[in-house]
Amino acid sequence: MLETPEKPAYSRQFFLPFDFTVTFVWLGETFRCEWTPDLPRIRKPRALNKLLRAYQAARRDFLSDIATMHGVRIVALDLPDDSFDLIEPKTRQ
Repeated sequence: MLETPEKPAYSRQFFLPFDFTVTFVWLGETFRCEWTPDLPRIRKPRALNKLLRAYQAARRDFLSDIATMHGVRIVALDLPDDSFDLIEPKTRQ
């Protein structure tokens, strides 16, 4: 797949358990995640749960920044369990 270069409007890196790093990149209308090392394939349920909770907290923190910058609410939906986070903008100082 040929990717077009896109200039990120905002990005932020988070350190997760098991030496994983995720960088969220906001492109103005969408965002993407860049994993280091590559997207994890963890089979143990307890370890996967720990990583997923840390990822969701990092995503919530990143999207809170975006919500605050734009003064909007953001809903993050997790599939396949249909859970979601409603992210409110913080008060700007």
